[in-house]
Amino acid sequence: MEIDGRYKQATVGDVNTARPGMFDLKGKYKWDKWNEQKGKSQEEAETEYIKAFPFSHIFAFSVLDADCSLLKRSR
Repeated sequence: MEIDGRYKQATVGDVNTARPGMFDLKGKYKWDKWNEQKGKSQEEAETEYIKAFPFSHIFAFSVLDADCSLLKRSR
């Protein structure tokens, strides 16, 4: 689930929600992983997310859009 934090950081940026309640163990774990990425740029998180997958270098270029960005963002 380490990649969940990188994905959220790459697509949303820093944590912008409250930590889930005490009975939502999975939600808290995912939120904590996202919070660990706090302060990291979206581009850096995206790069780390891509590198987390074996053989990502093989298919990365086929999924990149014209702006050389894997994840669609509205900016």
